[in-house]
Amino acid sequence: WFMENYFVSDEIIKAIAWTLLHSLWQGMILAIITGAVILTTKKSSPVLRYNLLSAALVVLVLVVVATFVSQITHTISFEPKTATKFSGSALQNIYIDWSIVEYNSSMIGQLIQVINKYAFSVAWCWFFVIAFKFIRMSFGIYSMYQLKTKNTADAGTYWNHRLQNLCKQLQIKQKVKLLQSGIIKVPAVVGYFKPVILFPAAMFTALPMPEIEAILIHELGHIRRRDFLVNFLQQMVEIIFFFNPAVLWISSLIKNERENCGDEITISITGNKKGYIQALLN
Repeated sequence: WFMENYFVSDEIIKAIAWTLLHSLWQGMILAIITGAVILTTKKSSPVLRYNLLSAALVVLVLVVVATFVSQITHTISFEPKTATKFSGSALQNIYIDWSIVEYNSSMIGQLIQVINKYAFSVAWCWFFVIAFKFIRMSFGIYSMYQLKTKNTADAGTYWNHRLQNLCKQLQIKQKVKLLQSGIIKVPAVVGYFKPVILFPAAMFTALPMPEIEAILIHELGHIRRRDFLVNFLQQMVEIIFFFNPAVLWISSLIKNERENCGDEITISITGNKKGYIQALLN
């Protein structure tokens, strides 16, 4: 009651609940289209599949936003027409409630009544879950940035110089920093404006130099493609639509293709597919 009366109006609550419901069948349709795209682009480049999948996710978000706007418009325009009072001595106490007439006309009308009845509970639960997930993601990002200062060391003159040459080769204008990390177990890129590549310290001694370079190229590929920012926005979409199987499935496909794009860049630069595969295995 407190949230309904002091934070958001009843119209917005109903619009949110209906939008969440509509997003399920909208996501299902898009999932079918996405499946067809995957089947028809099996032999295409990872970049094409990545772009198509990303576009599909963006389209779904835009459709849901349009649905929300439509729901608010419909609710506001419909609410004033709740009852009609007739004038005259004999009819002055007679009302026609148009909403009841419309709702009780079919089973769909009964369903509408049920959804409207529990709209506040649905919207509140959804908001509570995404608030929790956003807080958890914030702590995760903070912990990730802490990795840049915890148990790290400079990669050394050779690898710093080699990294700069690779940045030029990949036409990366940003200043990229390379650090050895004693915490992480797999290479990772942290940051968008000032990206840092964290490389497991043990790998510098365990892997041959060509394999280390191949892995660095893969991480630089993510930086050139601005994958850190895209992944952040993608995580926000996953949080908002945590209940939607289609969104989560399409998002997982995007993540897979993102790595495939990095692999394609690496192989195009090194020209050694077998060596790169061996580096990944090691």
